[in-house]
Amino acid sequence: MLVAVLVGTIGVVTPTADAATSMSVYWSLPSNMSHGIGFDYVYSNGTSPGGYEKYYEWPYSLYNNNTVMPNPVSIYSGTTLSQLRMEIYQAPYGQQWDSHDDPAVAIRMNPSPSSQNLGNITFPQAGHSNAARFIGDILSATPVTNGRVHIDMFQITGQAITNTGYPLDAFTTFNTVGSSYRSGLLWNGQYLAFITDNTTGRQAVGLVDLLGDTRLDIDLDMVCFGIDECQWAGSIPNATGEFHAVTPTRIVDSRTGLGIPSKVTPGDGRNSDPNPYKRYDSKVNHEFKVAGVGGVPAVGVSAVLVNVTVTQGNTSGSLRLFPKPARTYVFGDQTSFPSSNSQTPAVFWNAGEARATLQLLEVGVGGRIRVDNLSSGDVHLVIDVLGWVDQGQPGQDGSRLLTIDPTRFLDTRFGPSDPLDPFGPFETRALQVAGHSGIPGSAEAVVGTLTSVNADGKSFQTVWPDGGPMPLASVLNSLDSQIRPNLVSVAVGDGDAWAMYNYEHGTDLIFDAVGYFTTAQGSGGDITAVPSAVLFGPTTMTAGNDRSIVVANRGGVPAAGTVKAVWVLINSTGGTQRSYLTAYPSGSAFPIASNLNWIAGQSVANLALVPVGADGSIRIYNAHGNATVTVSVLGWVN
Repeated sequence: MLVAVLVGTIGVVTPTADAATSMSVYWSLPSNMSHGIGFDYVYSNGTSPGGYEKYYEWPYSLYNNNTVMPNPVSIYSGTTLSQLRMEIYQAPYGQQWDSHDDPAVAIRMNPSPSSQNLGNITFPQAGHSNAARFIGDILSATPVTNGRVHIDMFQITGQAITNTGYPLDAFTTFNTVGSSYRSGLLWNGQYLAFITDNTTGRQAVGLVDLLGDTRLDIDLDMVCFGIDECQWAGSIPNATGEFHAVTPTRIVDSRTGLGIPSKVTPGDGRNSDPNPYKRYDSKVNHEFKVAGVGGVPAVGVSAVLVNVTVTQGNTSGSLRLFPKPARTYVFGDQTSFPSSNSQTPAVFWNAGEARATLQLLEVGVGGRIRVDNLSSGDVHLVIDVLGWVDQGQPGQDGSRLLTIDPTRFLDTRFGPSDPLDPFGPFETRALQVAGHSGIPGSAEAVVGTLTSVNADGKSFQTVWPDGGPMPLASVLNSLDSQIRPNLVSVAVGDGDAWAMYNYEHGTDLIFDAVGYFTTAQGSGGDITAVPSAVLFGPTTMTAGNDRSIVVANRGGVPAAGTVKAVWVLINSTGGTQRSYLTAYPSGSAFPIASNLNWIAGQSVANLALVPVGADGSIRIYNAHGNATVTVSVLGWVN
């Protein structure tokens, strides 16, 4: 029964003695309307036996034939009640209550005094400024049949008050019909929503706000169905979809308070301080929204592709990025913080320097991503969104991702390049990236690793479709004496080319292509983001060591033959000398390409898109010295 679930969740005061409960309640209802009244007994453990202990309707109904609504009503229980709940439904005179049109309110009473005057009971009324509804669409990759979703919403703030001081909780309860819904009429305020997918058994219990008619789309393929601050029951959806590029857009810049209000402090945002405002400040300092911002829709999103830059760190450090988890208790604001996190860092940095990393991030609760700063100091975070992955829902037509064996398209040191000269300060060049070497001229965007080497000093590089305006977003941060790689995904411009810009100090640039996006019809090319799982290491790799890593049937990746490529996060720590690592498909020739570069003693991380061999494996190769290497999977391509 709905009432029992609600009361059990919110909690009640446990009486000190176990005795019978006897009381009477009376009230006044609007005239010339039909009403139904149900009484539910709630016991000291916060539960209800289910069903109404007393129920009355007037005028005539299937339940009773009362010429007059009983008033007052006598309540008796042989056991002490911790609470009595009274639900009142209102409909036009002579009609049955309609959950989509007619309002309902509830009153919660303590068992004393034994006689209680509830006063004048009022209801939300259409046309009043304080009355509104939740409305929205129901989205799913599988059919949304009639009755698939059951929705209960109970008001917890903003209630109307009777003239004798009793809060009136507006509520609504119904099964959906079709792929859209509207709630019953409610008062503005915060509601506790119970949303159940009757097909999968998944349930979200979350806090939602109503301020005028409020759109709340329900995405059955997302954890918590798109609701933030939510408790979740059931399996975790794992959606497969196509890619949708957006104009690179800055969605986080903690230097200006965009997305994250200030420098990210150490930790993941958990805070045991009893002050709720301090707990809230810690939380918002460690998470950011990706769904519904920067051209990404609010629902229908399984993952995003973002370029993450860390800068101005007080100390050296690293951070992890992961989907925001659901709460284990809807009213416990700290219960979404996991007790442990075995995920490997997405990026490392030294004090004061800037480092960039491309990341495929599974979208979490509320369309948010959480940040775990593993350093002992604060660091600024800048994030540019490049695109999003859909969930394969009807009408979600995007681009397929196809891969090639890693192929070098640019090397200003040795070729291929024209001219064979480093990029100078403030220099822009065009690079043809489509129409050759396995990437067709119809490619929308090209994916690969861009590497800076032999830099004269601090600089940054920006890449964009040739012929278009240079965006605000950078893709790489170079530094003298270091080799800096980053995976990039950039749309193709005029002449099948990119424009590439280098800022204030010269550097050699290398680009190794590994794939492209296309809207051409065909099979394969869908992306599935998965929870980060370690597939290899941490393991010491010696100079010239070439290892095979089985990826099929591991970490959420399907069997060989189904998976064509994997997104992997590669970490190297404790390298004894300058070196590089190359990831490539099993069964293919060793390519002239690299994915990760480091100097002695440096910790580095980089995302790689790696085609998978016919045996379901990839290979990684370490060129020089010893280094401890870890490889984690973040997603796969079919």
